[in-house]
Amino acid sequence: TGMVRSIFSNAASSMCIDRQQVDSVVDVVDQLLHTRPASVLNLTKLKTKDEISFQHSVAVCALVGLFARHLQLDSKVVRILSVGSLLHDIGKIRIPTAILTKTDKLTAHEMAVMQTHPSEGHAMLARTKGLPEIVGEMCLRHHEKLDGSGYPDGLKGQQIGAAARIVAICDVFDALTSIRPYKKG
Repeated sequence: TGMVRSIFSNAASSMCIDRQQVDSVVDVVDQLLHTRPASVLNLTKLKTKDEISFQHSVAVCALVGLFARHLQLDSKVVRILSVGSLLHDIGKIRIPTAILTKTDKLTAHEMAVMQTHPSEGHAMLARTKGLPEIVGEMCLRHHEKLDGSGYPDGLKGQQIGAAARIVAICDVFDALTSIRPYKKG
């Protein structure tokens, strides 16, 4: 979590991602997946109210790694999915803290601001050297929904790539099973 906090903090000040830091976090999660897979699920439960975004990123990375291995995807694909899932919410650093931590229902304006985080993250990742384009797509598309009701572009069905759909599944799973300031898990 400390390493992820550092990634987010550095991205906030430089508007760029430190690829070495990302690889280090993915290495730790990947090592746990190989040596102690059950502990990875425990990792997803370590959230606290003041560190939700950071811990959520680690949890989604772990869940995506587990899911991708369950799907028997190639190890290189698992690695890319892990990097993308770790960074899927990086755009939230551009969202005002008052909106991110609000415990009441967001107003229409606040929701519109919140819904900019995939585009903000995508723009940041596009400026980061060495990241595969699919990582940015995962960030941009993880809130699209099969029925077209998602954002930012209201894509439907097969218009949403498999990588973004994998991240979305794990993102929703973690959100549903997590205690948040505004709901119980």
